Amino acid sequence: MKKVSKLIAIMAMICLLAGMLFSYDYIIENAHHHCSGEDCPICMEIEAAVHFVSSLRVILMLSFVMAVLCVFTRVVTSVGNHAGVKKTLITLKVELLN
Repeated sequence: MKKVSKLIAIMAMICLLAGMLFSYDYIIENAHHHCSGEDCPICMEIEAAVHFVSSLRVILMLSFVMAVLCVFTRVVTSVGNHAGVKKTLITLKVELLN
C-alpha cells in the first residue's frame, strides 16, 4: 500500500511541476502578442496561467514549511527523549545490599 501512495504522490508532483512549467512557457511565449482589445482570449489565458502559478507558489511554500516543521519536530523529540533521562542508582539498576 505504501508503494501505491508513494507512486500517487510522485505522479501528483510531476503533474504540478509540468503544469507550472507549461504555464511559465505560455506566459513567456505570449507576453508580447498583438492584443485584440478588451476581450482578448490570449490575455485571459495569460491571466489564468499567472493565477495558477501564483496559487502553486503558495502551496509549494506551505508544503516546504510543513516539511521543515516535521523534520524539526522529529529532531526535537529524538533529542528530548535522551536528554531527559537522568542517571540514578535505580535507572542504572544498582543493588545496594548491606
